Amino acid sequence: VLPAIMAPAAGPPARAIGAFRVLPMSAGLTVGMVHADDAADAVVRVLQQGAVGAFNLAAATPVTSAMVAEALGARWVETPARVVRLLMQAAWHARLQPVSPGWLDLGYAAPALDSSRAEHELGWASSIDAMDVLRETLDGMGEASAGFTAVLRQRTVLSELSELLSRGPVSQRRQS
Repeated sequence: VLPAIMAPAAGPPARAIGAFRVLPMSAGLTVGMVHADDAADAVVRVLQQGAVGAFNLAAATPVTSAMVAEALGARWVETPARVVRLLMQAAWHARLQPVSPGWLDLGYAAPALDSSRAEHELGWASSIDAMDVLRETLDGMGEASAGFTAVLRQRTVLSELSELLSRGPVSQRRQS
């Protein structure tokens, strides 16, 4: 199973992981990440202590564009956000990649996660840094790892097409 809690669930095909030689991204993009083991530790602490309310959970240092490039073994080329968005939008409309440019907009607009409440009230701290979470996630994507839950199920072009034809588009399906 993939070790990180992150969105979106869809990503590049497994064969594309590690094929990136150049990564055009803005310096302003940062993403908080937490390993599933660290999130599970926080949940256990909440239950044991009877804590209430929401807790933000993230490794101490967020993932940056430079870190993504390093993890992919690519050279990072700092590129203005509007240019990255245009490239992403063109690739999405051409169906070359499955992620809507809205996810990029969200990444730029989302505030940094502050885990200090979890640290102070639960005694929680991430034990796995964001770079290790990113590397483990990319390894899982590269190996096309899958699990037994709906979100982590093995996907193929044929199975996705079959589901589309039998159940229709996601936007028109009824919840069971």
